[in-house]
Amino acid sequence: MANGGAGVTVGVRPEDVLVGEGPYTGHITLIEPTGHETLVQVDLNGQTLMSRIAAHMPVRVGEKIDVGLRASRLYFFDKETGKRIGVEK
Repeated sequence: MANGGAGVTVGVRPEDVLVGEGPYTGHITLIEPTGHETLVQVDLNGQTLMSRIAAHMPVRVGEKIDVGLRASRLYFFDKETGKRIGVEK
């Protein structure tokens, strides 16, 4: 590992969590309409992800749904120091 073998935390922005497509299956736990978009909270194997979707996309709390992540938009952090991994100084 690039951080000497310590734990890694993965971060992803809500716009890069793809609801309705992808290799993972999660459950919708919260829906928050905000006007032109909707925030959707998904439980994925005990991890909570937040996604931004179009307001017209039909979703329901408790619904089982496919989830994907834009791999090119994942951020990695050293769990011990909190510093981002792979950023040039």
